[in-house]
Amino acid sequence: MKITKKNAYTLSLGVPVFGLICIGFYSSTAHVFGHAAHAFGLFVLTAGATFLLGALLGFLFAIPKSSDVKMDDGKQVYRANTNLEQISDWLTKILLGVGLTQMDEIGNKINSISQSMAGEMKLMGHEAMFISSLIVFYTVCGFLNGYLFTRIVLPGVFAKTDAGTTEDSVVETNSQENN
Repeated sequence: MKITKKNAYTLSLGVPVFGLICIGFYSSTAHVFGHAAHAFGLFVLTAGATFLLGALLGFLFAIPKSSDVKMDDGKQVYRANTNLEQISDWLTKILLGVGLTQMDEIGNKINSISQSMAGEMKLMGHEAMFISSLIVFYTVCGFLNGYLFTRIVLPGVFAKTDAGTTEDSVVETNSQENN
């Protein structure tokens, strides 16, 4: 299957929306509307915050780099950032060397946050597990969205800006040609 921009956009929007539907269903398990509304709001804020964190990380990994090569018409050429490969290689070496000693800390922090947030919720149970799942799910979704947006959209924006063909300049050029 060939991945097109449309497929990437559909997937990058569809998966988080699916998560919101799950949040709605889980929140509705409360016996009192006020508890359901409280849980839904808390879950959506958690999802949004972790999504933004993941998107920032995805953005940082995928920022295109300019190359020294220029096209014949003077436009700057952008190539894919290889930081993800470099960091992946670096992390693999570190994880093997250190022996996964710090991975438990991440799990413990997520668990601690989840337990704290689940405190007084009155849903069907397992709130801490649901919150932990939200944190991981939306961090990954955010990362993928930030990465895809940066890889698909940003190089074109950079290239247009460097060539002086932003929307404003295109509109100005068109209006001058019409006069």
